[in-house]
Amino acid sequence: MKMPEKGVSPPEPTVGKKLFAELLGTFVLVWFGCGAVMNAKYTGAMVGLGQVTMTWVLGGALAVYTCGSISGGHLNPAVSLAFALVRPADFPIYMLIPYAMAQIIGAFCASAVNYYLFSDAIIKFEMANEFVRDTSGRSYANAFGCYWSENVENANHAFVMELLGTAMLTFTVFTVTNKSNNVPGYAVPAIVGIAIGSIIAIIGSMSGGAINPARDIGPRLFTLISGWGTYSLEMMWPYSAGPFAGGLIGAILADFLVRPGTLG
Repeated sequence: MKMPEKGVSPPEPTVGKKLFAELLGTFVLVWFGCGAVMNAKYTGAMVGLGQVTMTWVLGGALAVYTCGSISGGHLNPAVSLAFALVRPADFPIYMLIPYAMAQIIGAFCASAVNYYLFSDAIIKFEMANEFVRDTSGRSYANAFGCYWSENVENANHAFVMELLGTAMLTFTVFTVTNKSNNVPGYAVPAIVGIAIGSIIAIIGSMSGGAINPARDIGPRLFTLISGWGTYSLEMMWPYSAGPFAGGLIGAILADFLVRPGTLG
């Protein structure tokens, strides 16, 4: 393999390579994060929100480390939308839909792998709790898509939680990637992972803490075709509307209010 000459930047990754990186990065994020939820829910191997949250921290950091230098490591359609509208020089809007599709596919594939790994545990959980797929209960809730708990009043309440959580995520992302902040590039994935886990620690037990439409849509689509039927599509809109709105708010706060005029 011919190495690039010293001082010469590597060639710009192709669109296909960027999309594949987003797919794989989102796979890593959801495989670790939702896998931790499954371990807690179906096997009892993890106890409490803290252990699950820490796995989301590590999974988020690893996901960005693996693909960030290729695709930017968005892993989240709400983050991609925020970049397209707030930093269009860094991410053109025509890439938004391809990125979102790659991210959803990555989340779907991670759900399929997790389902295979935990299939026996899921069946035992359903039998013990008298769940009947496509008939009663949500034995898939939060281990796949996100569904708010009894501690959330209604869809509007869940929407606000997801909006605030995603705003905090993009505020962090846009702040640490602003040139005026002088954060070393190698530190950004770890900081993003910490942000993801910290947000889930606050709202995860209530709204589910999706803060990412792909993390919700991809797994829902998997459960839709895997025996749970249209129950999978219930309670869905806050987990896309909230992150898209919140992601834009957080990015605007970071780039136009906290650090205005510092991108050049």
